[in-house]
Amino acid sequence: MKILFPSSLGFLVLFLSTSFADYPPNKNIKSRYDVFYTTEKDTLQSLDVFWNENQENSPIVLFVHGGGWLSGDKKAYREMASTMADQGLTVMLVNYRLSPKVKFPEHVEDVAASIAWAKNNAKDYSGDPQKLYLMGHSAGAQMITLLTFDPHYLDKVDVSPDEIAGLITISGVFEIKTQKGGASKKYLEMVFGMEEVWKKASCQTYLDKAKSNLPPLLVTWVDDENELIKNESIGLIKVLENAGVEYRSYIFEGNNHNAFVTELQNSSSTFSKELMDFIAVASPSINKN
Repeated sequence: MKILFPSSLGFLVLFLSTSFADYPPNKNIKSRYDVFYTTEKDTLQSLDVFWNENQENSPIVLFVHGGGWLSGDKKAYREMASTMADQGLTVMLVNYRLSPKVKFPEHVEDVAASIAWAKNNAKDYSGDPQKLYLMGHSAGAQMITLLTFDPHYLDKVDVSPDEIAGLITISGVFEIKTQKGGASKKYLEMVFGMEEVWKKASCQTYLDKAKSNLPPLLVTWVDDENELIKNESIGLIKVLENAGVEYRSYIFEGNNHNAFVTELQNSSSTFSKELMDFIAVASPSINKN
């Protein structure tokens, strides 16, 4: 796997060169790949599920990958999901339609549809629909945060923000804007449309109205992160503090934008333990190794 930092685009775009193994190795961990969460039968509107067949009412972690809204694939995170399932979670890895084929808000609408599917089908995979956590990386963090701060996306699929047990962001992007050394206007227009739309895609726009009804928040990033990306999380924290919103933050070790994958593939890593502790606050039945 490698990461490309295209200077003309700015956001971190993930290109996959990994050969994907079959997971999981633990016989108690079951998996189901390429489950459609809409009626369109589009492979980019599908998800993978990992669960422990010997467990009931597991907390659910629905993970949304990054890739600058242009690339990425749930296949890259199957080993991570298997490890997390072995710790007592039901894990769902979400694909969504990508730009330039679609533009905002269609990416977010796909993620909202996957959340509705997760709520309606959780019990088939040992999951508890009352313990649904959203976890997103980079562009994925923008989407899960936006649809939690701006509830109309969830309203469209008959899900309420108070049905989300927690929000976990990893090296997220939260404010849509051009930056020196970052995203260009051309790039943002390809993903989001004209500049007047960008504010609607920025999470901070909705915080004042949403702050009284937000789930618990865990804001994380890797210590050796690109400065622009790191500042996105720091900026979100400042906005949360100014609004009086409680949150947890965590900086984990690593030397690239995708370091979280290695961390969460290891149940003994400090980031894995932080994640499990965050979830255990609301879901004390999980395994804490």
